[in-house]
Amino acid sequence: MLLKQSEKLSAASCRLVQWTHKHDDPIHPKHLIQIRSPWYLDYVDKESIVLDIGCNNGQHTIKIAAYCKQVFAFDYDPRMLKLALNHVRRSGYSNVIIQQADAESRLPYHSSKFHRVVFLDVLEHLNNRDKIMQEIYRVLKPAGLLLLSIPNRNTHWKLVQKNLGINYYSDPDHKVEYSDVEIKNFLKENGFKVQNIFPVTLDTPLVGLIDLIGGISLTLYKYLSQWRRTMAQKYPKETIGYELVCVKK
Repeated sequence: MLLKQSEKLSAASCRLVQWTHKHDDPIHPKHLIQIRSPWYLDYVDKESIVLDIGCNNGQHTIKIAAYCKQVFAFDYDPRMLKLALNHVRRSGYSNVIIQQADAESRLPYHSSKFHRVVFLDVLEHLNNRDKIMQEIYRVLKPAGLLLLSIPNRNTHWKLVQKNLGINYYSDPDHKVEYSDVEIKNFLKENGFKVQNIFPVTLDTPLVGLIDLIGGISLTLYKYLSQWRRTMAQKYPKETIGYELVCVKK
């Protein structure tokens, strides 16, 4: 239970980043280091029109903007949108459009508008998951790509928690988490074929403490993050989540 409660330290790390003047806003330390190029950028080019669903504080949106023709982004939370708008203004990019919208309602975009839809760590927070998949299918161009990341529910640490009767999801707001087989079946049912699936980083009961370290020392945090990444590559079933490249059929 103590290890489970320590996961709350991840939220504290965001405040530490701001208090220690690592960034002007309270953002997660993972946005301040780079141990690899963001994976989704490999699938974006200068002709791409991209949609970033659930853009949160806009960190992914800004990265995408440097590589594409135009990026549309939305979030439901006005606090996160304020941060995202601040980050876009500082970046100077003119090809970004940010607005407030609800991922569980009809999306405010024309059909077949986007070459790519970026959907990172959002699906598991939604109740009406079939609805958002139908909307993504609608707004994607034929043979467009869905770039998706979701949590893995079958790591050793999560199974230990499950066997002890503890809520084993990596976030208390998660409505669902997936095995690799389950997410592939879910995508197939909604008109998508998985082209590639990649592990992310090692799931560990010390994740909250590691994130807290990131609020204090980015050098040590980068070292620990690289170690987690290496271990996930070595033991892909222990990855905290999956990154998937999916094509509209």
